[in-house]
Amino acid sequence: MVAVHWRLELEHACQPRSCVTPESAPEALPGAAERMASFAVRRGPTFLDVGTLDLSPLLVQVAADRESYDTLVVVGIGGSSLGLRALGEALAPTAFRGRGGAHRVRVLESVDPVELDLLLDEVDLSTTCVHVVTKSGSTVETLANFFYLLGALTEALGEGEAWRRVRVTTDPNEGPLAALARERGLPVFPLPSGIGGRFSVLTPVALFGLAFAGVDVRALVEGAAVQRTRFTAALPGANPSLDLALALCRFYEAGLRDVVFFPYVTRLFPLALWFVQLWAESLGKPRGKGEPLGPTPLPAVGTNDQHAQLQLLIEGAHNKVVLFLAAEEETSPSHPPMAPFPPALGVMRYLENAPLARVRSRSMEGVQAALTELGRPHLTLRAASLSPAAMGELVMLLQCATAWAGFLWDIDPFDQPGVEQAKRYAHAMLGKPGAEALRQRAEGLLRGAANDEGSAI
Repeated sequence: MVAVHWRLELEHACQPRSCVTPESAPEALPGAAERMASFAVRRGPTFLDVGTLDLSPLLVQVAADRESYDTLVVVGIGGSSLGLRALGEALAPTAFRGRGGAHRVRVLESVDPVELDLLLDEVDLSTTCVHVVTKSGSTVETLANFFYLLGALTEALGEGEAWRRVRVTTDPNEGPLAALARERGLPVFPLPSGIGGRFSVLTPVALFGLAFAGVDVRALVEGAAVQRTRFTAALPGANPSLDLALALCRFYEAGLRDVVFFPYVTRLFPLALWFVQLWAESLGKPRGKGEPLGPTPLPAVGTNDQHAQLQLLIEGAHNKVVLFLAAEEETSPSHPPMAPFPPALGVMRYLENAPLARVRSRSMEGVQAALTELGRPHLTLRAASLSPAAMGELVMLLQCATAWAGFLWDIDPFDQPGVEQAKRYAHAMLGKPGAEALRQRAEGLLRGAANDEGSAI
């Protein structure tokens, strides 16, 4: 019997069961189910097929690199970095936060000269290798960061040695980075063309860095793959990814258009940032010939955001639904004992010796009670642990829920035409040959905006 790590709790959702019962299934469900079934049997691997990918070459390379290097710098952005950060912080926080351990992973994302300088000050280039990740092979930010990092490696170690430390994940059949990798004889780990960046977390995009950090990536992938059939079945009330999509779509249609992704485990906050990209890029687009969809994901983390966002969530505009993420964990055996409370704090003695995990879980329950009291809807995804298999299952659940939402709304959750247009303008503004007309158009648009708004401040 397949172990199920995560359960979706709808008891306090305000109209809880109506979101997911077969009797209340929306008219769009049969069409959505047909599209999901068609997508699931598409030719070429999709994010549903991660269990079929051969990880042996990747694991052989990682084993060799762990023998030779203690630091891996991953250069990527968006879908090429957010998933790695999400699972890395969850499963190997020591490696990703640099607090000891034999192997560390650093991620170079946004173009920011100060961030590059800080990274170069922190790592020892003599014991560092590089994993550059871009599906298209032409991502401006990634290539800029990579070649500056390569310049630092070349200056420190020489050109030949610098290139020997480079590994690549990209579309193997097209794009300039794939051509460069072939020319230089670099190790290349393919990202299948049918898997978009924000759905690529269980491919070499993230698995290379996770394996370098010591994560059991086979268990991670197996945790996702064994749930594939369950998560793609159109069975309201028995399929958590469909149930989650149905609930969030229903709330959206009722005017609750913001989804607050609220993990109550601090190291899962990067997962909230990954979910923001997954939900926003997949679903923020026109619905058929109708109005553009705007299901806006917002990240939060407990217990910090009880003291930052909570007032807005409880008594602010009634346009949000909160999705809590909870995991039961044992107290770390390395925790120091709690100091005794002095008499002056006698009123707080009920806290004395309370495990931190209990303080956290009771704090979340207090938030949920306050939301319920005022009719503010919330859902909870809960797991008994944060094992690699459980995290693999969770990312598959969220990816499938996103796909289901797109199909229910009759949109393509896998394209990103708005993002691609912005990329074309960016390439043109940077001087891409043949894009002069596009650059002139962009400059004209910006001049027009400046003329319209120059006196508004």
